[in-house]
Amino acid sequence: MYNQYFGQYLLNKELLSAEQLRDILNRERLTRPRLGLLAIDAGLLTVAQVEKIHSLQHAMDKKFGEIAVEKNFLTIKQVEDLLITQRGRRLKLSQAIVDAGYLSLSRLEAVWEQYKAETNLADGKIDTLYGNLDNIVRAVVDFSSAGTKAKLLYEYIALMLRIIPRFFDEEPILTLSNEKVQGTLISQTMTGVISISTGVIMNDELLLEMAKRYSGEELIEVNELALDSIAEFLNETNGIFTVNMSESGFELNLEPQEVQGDVLPSPRAYRIPIEISCGTIDLFICIGDKII
Repeated sequence: MYNQYFGQYLLNKELLSAEQLRDILNRERLTRPRLGLLAIDAGLLTVAQVEKIHSLQHAMDKKFGEIAVEKNFLTIKQVEDLLITQRGRRLKLSQAIVDAGYLSLSRLEAVWEQYKAETNLADGKIDTLYGNLDNIVRAVVDFSSAGTKAKLLYEYIALMLRIIPRFFDEEPILTLSNEKVQGTLISQTMTGVISISTGVIMNDELLLEMAKRYSGEELIEVNELALDSIAEFLNETNGIFTVNMSESGFELNLEPQEVQGDVLPSPRAYRIPIEISCGTIDLFICIGDKII
Protein backbone atom coordinates (compact mmCIF):
# COMPACT_ATOMS: atom_id res chain seq x y z
CA MET A 1 0.00 0.00 0.00
CA TYR A 2 3.08 2.23 0.08
CA ASN A 3 2.56 3.52 -3.46
CA GLN A 4 -1.06 4.21 -2.57
CA TYR A 5 0.08 6.94 -0.17
CA PHE A 6 2.53 8.63 -2.52
CA GLY A 7 0.13 8.26 -5.46
CA GLN A 8 -2.63 9.93 -3.45
CA TYR A 9 -0.22 12.75 -2.64
CA LEU A 10 0.67 13.29 -6.31
CA LEU A 11 -3.02 13.38 -7.23
CA ASN A 12 -3.96 15.75 -4.41
CA LYS A 13 -1.17 18.14 -5.44
CA GLU A 14 -2.44 17.94 -9.06
CA LEU A 15 0.97 16.76 -10.22
CA LEU A 16 -0.69 13.80 -11.96
CA SER A 17 -4.20 13.50 -13.38
CA ALA A 18 -6.44 10.57 -12.46
CA GLU A 19 -5.89 9.12 -15.94
CA GLN A 20 -2.10 9.43 -15.66
CA LEU A 21 -2.10 7.87 -12.20
CA ARG A 22 -4.27 4.99 -13.45
CA ASP A 23 -1.77 4.37 -16.23
CA ILE A 24 1.15 4.36 -13.78
CA LEU A 25 -0.60 2.08 -11.29
CA ASN A 26 -1.42 -0.33 -14.10
CA ARG A 27 2.22 -0.44 -15.20
CA GLU A 28 3.49 -0.85 -11.67
CA ARG A 29 0.92 -3.53 -10.80
CA LEU A 30 2.42 -5.90 -13.38
CA THR A 31 5.57 -6.23 -11.25
CA ARG A 32 4.04 -5.74 -7.80
CA PRO A 33 5.35 -8.15 -5.13
CA ARG A 34 2.70 -8.94 -2.54
CA LEU A 35 3.80 -9.47 1.05
CA GLY A 36 2.75 -13.13 1.02
CA LEU A 37 4.78 -13.85 -2.11
CA LEU A 38 7.79 -12.07 -0.64
CA ALA A 39 7.48 -14.21 2.50
CA ILE A 40 7.24 -17.42 0.47
CA ASP A 41 10.22 -16.42 -1.67
CA ALA A 42 12.23 -15.73 1.49
CA GLY A 43 11.31 -19.15 2.90
CA LEU A 44 9.46 -17.58 5.83
CA LEU A 45 5.96 -18.85 5.03
CA THR A 46 4.44 -21.81 3.24
CA VAL A 47 1.74 -21.47 0.59
CA ALA A 48 -0.76 -22.96 3.05
CA GLN A 49 0.09 -20.35 5.67
CA VAL A 50 -0.29 -17.49 3.18
CA GLU A 51 -3.66 -18.86 2.04
CA LYS A 52 -4.75 -19.15 5.68
CA ILE A 53 -3.88 -15.49 6.31
CA HIS A 54 -5.71 -14.39 3.15
CA SER A 55 -8.76 -16.39 4.26
CA LEU A 56 -8.76 -14.71 7.68
CA GLN A 57 -8.55 -11.29 6.02
CA HIS A 58 -11.98 -11.95 4.52
CA ALA A 59 -13.43 -11.94 8.04
CA MET A 60 -11.38 -9.36 9.92
CA ASP A 61 -10.01 -5.87 9.41
CA LYS A 62 -6.36 -6.70 9.94
CA LYS A 63 -3.24 -6.41 7.83
CA PHE A 64 -1.39 -9.44 6.48
CA GLY A 65 1.51 -8.87 8.85
CA GLU A 66 -0.71 -8.47 11.90
CA ILE A 67 -2.37 -11.82 11.34
CA ALA A 68 0.95 -13.52 10.54
CA VAL A 69 2.34 -12.38 13.90
CA GLU A 70 -0.82 -13.30 15.82
CA LYS A 71 -0.70 -16.82 14.35
CA ASN A 72 3.03 -17.07 15.17
CA PHE A 73 3.80 -17.55 11.50
CA LEU A 74 6.19 -14.58 11.51
CA THR A 75 7.97 -12.46 14.08
CA ILE A 76 7.53 -8.69 14.22
CA LYS A 77 11.11 -8.30 12.98
CA GLN A 78 10.43 -10.54 9.96
CA VAL A 79 7.33 -8.53 9.05
CA GLU A 80 9.30 -5.27 9.34
CA ASP A 81 12.02 -6.66 7.04
CA LEU A 82 9.42 -7.73 4.46
CA LEU A 83 7.80 -4.28 4.59
CA ILE A 84 11.15 -2.60 4.00
CA THR A 85 11.64 -4.80 0.93
CA GLN A 86 8.14 -3.96 -0.28
CA ARG A 87 8.70 -0.23 0.20
CA GLY A 88 11.56 -0.40 -2.29
CA ARG A 89 8.82 -0.42 -4.92
CA ARG A 90 8.77 3.39 -4.79
CA LEU A 91 11.68 3.24 -7.19
CA LYS A 92 9.57 1.27 -9.67
CA LEU A 93 6.71 3.74 -9.34
CA SER A 94 9.10 6.66 -9.84
CA GLN A 95 10.69 4.98 -12.85
CA ALA A 96 7.27 4.42 -14.42
CA ILE A 97 6.34 8.08 -13.93
CA VAL A 98 9.60 9.27 -15.51
CA ASP A 99 9.44 6.73 -18.37
CA ALA A 100 5.93 7.91 -19.21
CA GLY A 101 7.13 11.51 -19.37
CA TYR A 102 4.65 12.71 -16.75
CA LEU A 103 7.35 14.25 -14.52
CA SER A 104 11.08 14.73 -14.95
CA LEU A 105 13.42 12.87 -12.62
CA SER A 106 14.57 16.10 -10.98
CA ARG A 107 10.98 17.27 -10.50
CA LEU A 108 9.93 13.90 -9.08
CA GLU A 109 12.80 13.81 -6.60
CA ALA A 110 11.94 17.34 -5.47
CA VAL A 111 8.32 16.26 -4.94
CA TRP A 112 9.49 13.19 -3.00
CA GLU A 113 11.53 15.38 -0.66
CA GLN A 114 8.53 17.68 -0.22
CA TYR A 115 6.33 14.65 0.48
CA LYS A 116 8.72 13.42 3.17
CA ALA A 117 8.86 16.85 4.78
CA GLU A 118 5.08 17.32 4.81
CA THR A 119 4.34 13.83 6.12
CA ASN A 120 7.24 13.61 8.60
CA LEU A 121 8.47 10.52 6.77
CA ALA A 122 11.77 9.12 8.02
CA ASP A 123 13.71 6.06 6.96
CA GLY A 124 12.05 2.88 8.22
CA LYS A 125 8.95 4.67 9.47
CA ILE A 126 5.42 4.94 8.06
CA ASP A 127 4.46 8.53 7.27
CA THR A 128 2.06 10.20 9.67
CA LEU A 129 -0.35 11.73 7.16
CA TYR A 130 -0.51 9.82 3.91
CA GLY A 131 0.54 6.59 5.63
CA ASN A 132 -2.70 6.72 7.61
CA LEU A 133 -5.76 5.91 5.54
CA ASP A 134 -8.12 7.64 7.96
CA ASN A 135 -6.17 10.86 7.40
CA ILE A 136 -6.10 10.31 3.65
CA VAL A 137 -9.89 10.16 3.61
CA ARG A 138 -10.24 13.27 5.75
CA ALA A 139 -7.80 15.14 3.51
CA VAL A 140 -9.81 14.38 0.37
CA VAL A 141 -13.46 13.85 1.37
CA ASP A 142 -15.69 16.26 3.32
CA PHE A 143 -18.39 14.63 5.41
CA SER A 144 -18.88 17.61 7.72
CA SER A 145 -22.53 17.91 6.64
CA ALA A 146 -23.16 14.55 8.35
CA GLY A 147 -22.47 16.12 11.73
CA THR A 148 -21.72 13.62 14.50
CA LYS A 149 -22.21 10.71 12.08
CA ALA A 150 -19.30 11.84 9.90
CA LYS A 151 -16.88 9.64 11.86
CA LEU A 152 -18.72 6.50 10.69
CA LEU A 153 -18.48 7.63 7.07
CA TYR A 154 -14.75 8.30 7.31
CA GLU A 155 -14.21 4.91 8.93
CA TYR A 156 -16.14 3.11 6.21
CA ILE A 157 -14.22 4.75 3.35
CA ALA A 158 -10.91 4.00 5.06
CA LEU A 159 -12.00 0.38 5.45
CA MET A 160 -12.85 0.17 1.75
CA LEU A 161 -9.38 1.49 0.89
CA ARG A 162 -7.87 -1.27 3.04
CA ILE A 163 -10.13 -4.01 1.66
CA ILE A 164 -9.65 -3.39 -2.08
CA PRO A 165 -5.91 -4.21 -2.03
CA ARG A 166 -6.56 -7.48 -0.19
CA PHE A 167 -9.30 -8.76 -2.48
CA PHE A 168 -8.21 -7.34 -5.84
CA ASP A 169 -4.46 -6.64 -5.63
CA GLU A 170 -5.13 -2.96 -6.37
CA GLU A 171 -3.99 0.25 -4.71
CA PRO A 172 -7.09 2.50 -4.67
CA ILE A 173 -6.80 6.27 -4.87
CA LEU A 174 -9.55 8.74 -3.94
CA THR A 175 -10.32 11.22 -6.71
CA LEU A 176 -12.39 14.38 -7.02
CA SER A 177 -13.83 13.50 -10.42
CA ASN A 178 -17.23 15.00 -11.29
CA GLU A 179 -17.77 12.51 -14.11
CA LYS A 180 -20.16 9.89 -12.77
CA VAL A 181 -19.69 6.25 -13.70
CA GLN A 182 -22.46 4.65 -15.76
CA GLY A 183 -23.19 1.02 -14.95
CA THR A 184 -24.76 -1.48 -12.57
CA LEU A 185 -25.44 -0.46 -8.98
CA ILE A 186 -24.88 -3.11 -6.32
CA SER A 187 -25.94 -1.98 -2.86
CA GLN A 188 -26.60 -3.18 0.68
CA THR A 189 -28.11 -1.66 3.79
CA MET A 190 -26.98 -2.13 7.39
CA THR A 191 -29.68 -1.57 10.00
CA GLY A 192 -29.73 -1.31 13.77
CA VAL A 193 -29.02 1.63 16.06
CA ILE A 194 -28.36 3.49 12.83
CA SER A 195 -29.12 2.76 9.19
CA ILE A 196 -26.20 2.87 6.72
CA SER A 197 -26.56 2.03 3.04
CA THR A 198 -23.59 1.51 0.75
CA GLY A 199 -23.27 0.74 -2.94
CA VAL A 200 -20.81 0.56 -5.82
CA ILE A 201 -21.22 1.41 -9.49
CA MET A 202 -18.74 0.35 -12.16
CA ASN A 203 -19.00 -0.09 -15.90
CA ASP A 204 -19.31 -3.57 -17.39
CA GLU A 205 -15.64 -3.85 -18.34
CA LEU A 206 -14.43 -3.07 -14.83
CA LEU A 207 -17.16 -5.12 -13.18
CA LEU A 208 -16.15 -8.15 -15.22
CA GLU A 209 -12.46 -7.74 -14.39
CA MET A 210 -13.12 -7.31 -10.67
CA ALA A 211 -15.54 -10.26 -10.64
CA LYS A 212 -12.90 -12.49 -12.26
CA ARG A 213 -10.33 -11.55 -9.67
CA TYR A 214 -12.71 -11.98 -6.76
CA SER A 215 -14.25 -15.29 -7.86
CA GLY A 216 -11.17 -16.80 -9.47
CA GLU A 217 -13.37 -17.82 -12.41
CA GLU A 218 -12.65 -17.21 -16.11
CA LEU A 219 -15.69 -15.04 -16.77
CA ILE A 220 -16.27 -13.70 -20.29
CA GLU A 221 -19.43 -11.68 -19.74
CA VAL A 222 -21.32 -9.85 -17.02
CA ASN A 223 -23.62 -12.67 -15.95
CA GLU A 224 -25.26 -13.70 -12.69
CA LEU A 225 -21.99 -15.09 -11.30
CA ALA A 226 -20.16 -11.84 -12.05
CA LEU A 227 -22.83 -9.75 -10.34
CA ASP A 228 -22.99 -12.15 -7.39
CA SER A 229 -19.21 -11.90 -6.99
CA ILE A 230 -19.27 -8.12 -6.61
CA ALA A 231 -22.33 -8.37 -4.36
CA GLU A 232 -20.46 -10.83 -2.14
CA PHE A 233 -17.44 -8.51 -2.06
CA LEU A 234 -19.71 -5.72 -0.79
CA ASN A 235 -21.27 -8.12 1.70
CA GLU A 236 -17.86 -9.16 3.07
CA THR A 237 -16.75 -5.53 3.35
CA ASN A 238 -19.92 -4.57 5.16
CA GLY A 239 -19.65 -7.65 7.36
CA ILE A 240 -16.20 -6.55 8.51
CA PHE A 241 -17.56 -3.03 9.06
CA THR A 242 -20.37 -4.36 11.27
CA VAL A 243 -17.81 -6.26 13.34
CA ASN A 244 -15.77 -3.08 13.75
CA MET A 245 -18.89 -1.16 14.73
CA SER A 246 -19.91 -3.87 17.20
CA GLU A 247 -16.58 -3.49 18.96
CA SER A 248 -17.38 0.24 19.24
CA GLY A 249 -20.85 -0.45 20.68
CA PHE A 250 -22.89 -0.10 17.46
CA GLU A 251 -24.85 -3.25 16.62
CA LEU A 252 -25.74 -3.49 12.93
CA ASN A 253 -27.42 -6.18 10.83
CA LEU A 254 -26.94 -6.82 7.12
CA GLU A 255 -29.87 -6.79 4.74
CA PRO A 256 -29.65 -8.76 1.45
CA GLN A 257 -27.68 -7.12 -1.36
CA GLU A 258 -29.57 -5.52 -4.25
CA VAL A 259 -28.46 -5.46 -7.89
CA GLN A 260 -29.98 -2.82 -10.16
CA GLY A 261 -29.26 -1.60 -13.67
CA ASP A 262 -28.77 1.98 -14.76
CA VAL A 263 -30.35 3.80 -11.82
CA LEU A 264 -29.61 7.07 -10.08
CA PRO A 265 -28.63 6.82 -6.41
CA SER A 266 -30.40 9.03 -3.91
CA PRO A 267 -29.18 12.66 -3.94
CA ARG A 268 -28.74 12.21 -0.17
CA ALA A 269 -26.01 9.63 -0.78
CA TYR A 270 -22.39 10.73 -0.74
CA ARG A 271 -20.45 9.80 -3.88
CA ILE A 272 -16.77 8.90 -3.52
CA PRO A 273 -14.93 8.10 -6.80
CA ILE A 274 -12.15 5.54 -6.32
CA GLU A 275 -9.48 5.14 -8.98
CA ILE A 276 -7.72 1.82 -9.54
CA SER A 277 -5.42 0.63 -12.31
CA CYS A 278 -8.23 -0.63 -14.55
CA GLY A 279 -10.96 1.96 -14.05
CA THR A 280 -13.08 4.00 -11.67
CA ILE A 281 -15.46 2.75 -8.99
CA ASP A 282 -18.18 5.10 -7.78
CA LEU A 283 -18.75 4.31 -4.12
CA PHE A 284 -21.93 5.62 -2.53
CA ILE A 285 -22.79 5.79 1.16
CA CYS A 286 -25.92 7.08 2.82
CA ILE A 287 -26.97 7.37 6.47
CA GLY A 288 -30.60 7.04 7.51
CA ASP A 289 -31.83 6.10 4.04
CA LYS A 290 -31.26 3.59 1.25
CA ILE A 291 -29.06 4.30 -1.76
CA ILE A 292 -32.13 4.12 -4.00
